[in-house]
Amino acid sequence: MTLGCYFLYNLITFDVPKNRVTWCCKQTEGNTLSSFNPHEYYNDPVLTDIRESLKNNIKHKICDICWKAEANGLTSWRLTEEGLIPPHIKNIDDFKTQVTRLEIKLDNTCDLACIYCGPWDSTTWQKEHKKHKFHNYEIDDLQLNLQDKIINTIKTIGQYNKTLEIGFVGGEPFLSKHLKDGKFKKFVDAYFATAGVAASLTLKFVTNANTPTKILSKTLKTLEQTKRQYPNLNIHVALSLESTKQYTEVSRFGSTWDHVDTNIRTWLSYNWINITINTAFNSLTLADLPNFIDYLKDVFAHRKISISPNIVYWPVGLTPSVLPVEYQTIINVAIEKLSTMQNMFVDDNDCGYDRFMRTLIDIKTSLGTTPQYLVDYQRHIDYITKIRKMEIPNG
Repeated sequence: MTLGCYFLYNLITFDVPKNRVTWCCKQTEGNTLSSFNPHEYYNDPVLTDIRESLKNNIKHKICDICWKAEANGLTSWRLTEEGLIPPHIKNIDDFKTQVTRLEIKLDNTCDLACIYCGPWDSTTWQKEHKKHKFHNYEIDDLQLNLQDKIINTIKTIGQYNKTLEIGFVGGEPFLSKHLKDGKFKKFVDAYFATAGVAASLTLKFVTNANTPTKILSKTLKTLEQTKRQYPNLNIHVALSLESTKQYTEVSRFGSTWDHVDTNIRTWLSYNWINITINTAFNSLTLADLPNFIDYLKDVFAHRKISISPNIVYWPVGLTPSVLPVEYQTIINVAIEKLSTMQNMFVDDNDCGYDRFMRTLIDIKTSLGTTPQYLVDYQRHIDYITKIRKMEIPNG
């Protein structure tokens, strides 16, 4: 199956503000959440159409981001370890009910306006967009109360699967009115109600690491209380980061490096919480890559490094491949540093040393291959320097 993709069998993403269900975070279309049937999630007509297309080696339009990445010689999302169909699976259709991951976006509340993000995922970006219209996007203020659909899907999945990961994305989930003050617990209760307390649930939060101190302290307390109630509950926090200091403050607009650094060290001090670094390697911060690796070595001194090394493919000007081949020198320095740290990483195909190294090599190989995107690259540079009045290091 040359066009196979495991995401279509193990993942569902729910976007409440957009009233949308997809089966990969890269898909820009899907079904509406309001018409989605939580009791027949595995037979969704849109999902079935995508599966059948790929099975017949037809590139479905909903998966266009992956096709464009592969056309440019990049490792697409479906070709990462998470997207590859495991070799032991002989008939993928036998696994159509076996969803093991949910990604849930309840709103776009966020205190940052990351340059590779937009108003659809950030209320801070929304405020800028209303004034500057940087993105070709019409803000939709529609708010739908569709959480019951998600709760019922979780309950149905619990009847089939005794292992599940529920991930909350944003926006910034720790600032969401739907999750703050322990409100995330209703999703936990829903799964254990049908799967049984002996089942295994991972509760994952993707955070920008800029959470206010009081909210972070309260969140840690409620997580600990929930963990005591459900011993088979695992807590996983993915901290978004791919650069340090001024590079971070420029790309993750609104953040303060000292506060981000303090929060990361706070999270890492809780041994019962699994911590992963989620990267968004991009053309604006790639020059800081050697320093980023040094930072990982320092901050993970007392636990194994777990990293999900993702690359920005859109906006196209922020794709690392727009940078000239001279940037290979910087990546070579980073690769040399990384090569001395192999024993510092978790032994995991998705988040370990090998995938990180392959990602850096992929970025290095892609340099200079998309000069047609330089206009968009300069557009983002101008927005940062002229509108946001920020200086880009070495920019």
